[in-house]
Amino acid sequence: MRNGISSLRRSPDLVVSKDGQPVHRIERRGRELLDFGPACWWQQTWPGSHFRKGTVCTRLDGDGRITISGRTLIRTGQAGRTETLLESDADLLAAYRDLFGVVLDRAVS
Repeated sequence: MRNGISSLRRSPDLVVSKDGQPVHRIERRGRELLDFGPACWWQQTWPGSHFRKGTVCTRLDGDGRITISGRTLIRTGQAGRTETLLESDADLLAAYRDLFGVVLDRAVS
């Protein structure tokens, strides 16, 4: 939160407030996979969703994450973040194969 006064409150959930207004609530209760269905549907169908703007493939890798977003290979971890443009179809297909174990017969966009 960039500006304003922030606070945390437990009762029984963790509530994050900014300028006296709750902005996030972290509930302690467990969830079932089906509980995430509506939010998943929203992210898949809302026109402004990042996931509708192109192909995204991501996985955990040690202390960070490896992601292909469009033709950009993104590596994040304790050392920071790097982005590499996968310019050729061969580079893109090799990244999917070598980093994710996904063998494609053509480049995806």
